[in-house]
Amino acid sequence: MGTSMDRIDLVVEAGLGSAAALALEALSQALERGGFSVGSDDPQMTIRVGSLSDVSACDVLQPAGVSCQDVPESVAVGFADRTLAIVGSDERGRAYGVRDAARRIDGVRDPVDWSSTFPAVSATPFLMKRSICFFP
Repeated sequence: MGTSMDRIDLVVEAGLGSAAALALEALSQALERGGFSVGSDDPQMTIRVGSLSDVSACDVLQPAGVSCQDVPESVAVGFADRTLAIVGSDERGRAYGVRDAARRIDGVRDPVDWSSTFPAVSATPFLMKRSICFFP
């Protein structure tokens, strides 16, 4: 996995809710397990987590050839110019994207090929409305 020299800058848009904050903790732990060091001093790459209003994160998605749709729970992931962008249309979308990133980092082998581990993807839920029926 990563070496002690692999430093990652984790940039997160302000105002994360509890679901995305928990997912971010899972991502930080996955990076540590992978041997990566998180910090902004001379990083080899950046992971940027944001929303549709986060212009910096959305700018990374353009060269990767993907965009995030303004649909509830949507997420877009793209890697370009040593930056991995995870953009969610809302709180749940960000949480889903960050949790998926943590899972992928846990599954990579040394050395990490970031562009193949994180192909450009934009995803929306299959069902827009969901419910639970207790009494059929």
